[in-house]
Amino acid sequence: MRMSVVAVGKVRPPLRAAVDEYQKRLRRFATVEEIEVKDLPVPESLSEAERAARIAQESEAVWAAVPKGAFTVVLDARGRMLSSEDLAEQIDAWATRGRAHTAWLIGGSAGFSREMVRRADFVWSLSPLTFPHQLARLIVFEQLYRAMKIIRGETYHK
Repeated sequence: MRMSVVAVGKVRPPLRAAVDEYQKRLRRFATVEEIEVKDLPVPESLSEAERAARIAQESEAVWAAVPKGAFTVVLDARGRMLSSEDLAEQIDAWATRGRAHTAWLIGGSAGFSREMVRRADFVWSLSPLTFPHQLARLIVFEQLYRAMKIIRGETYHK
């Protein structure tokens, strides 16, 4: 199994250490890569058209960084919420159907364009809450690790 997390921006300390720890743990189960795409500031002072153009540009940069052939999972508030058990079942089902390489796409502070969400193979919402994109990356890595532990029937998930 191969997992690529394609995310806007860099994770800064102290979250960087936690992200690195979950990547290390996840590597027991899968080939893992983290791809960072430069974030484009989307100030509130932009017109709606300029704002949409900036979000579209950032979304395209993320899409361009997705490894060829990967099954794409976009994180978006409009997506489907899953329990940890449901996420594990979903990952296992994708792998069974030949989707052993998944790319988990995390946008910047303004999110993804509607076009990006339409192009995704699956749209996942972490929660009805809004998280900073750096924290979302930590949550994604932790949930991927948790899902792999569930799939393997190993203890961790409580």
